[in-house]
Amino acid sequence: MSTAGSGRKVADDMEQLLSAGRQGRCFVTQDYHVFARLTQLFFARALPHAGVLFISPALAAQDAASVAEALARYARDHDDGLPPYTLDWVEPLPSE
Repeated sequence: MSTAGSGRKVADDMEQLLSAGRQGRCFVTQDYHVFARLTQLFFARALPHAGVLFISPALAAQDAASVAEALARYARDHDDGLPPYTLDWVEPLPSE
């Protein structure tokens, strides 16, 4: 679910991450610096967190279909989701 789709477009970063954690949803973003720091804060405060998945710059430069395919592949490969407070990256699909 997107930030806009959840009605949280005006929420700040911490509120968005907290909302995702409370719902048991991994947070997907391109903003490594902010959400890596927030993950440390959430861990220190034992706030709910369901992982953060970062879109790599190489993937972000591709079209939306490529991003969706890479996210779907990641989800298939990690069907148990991410452990709390985990940070991981999703990269472009390998060229064939």
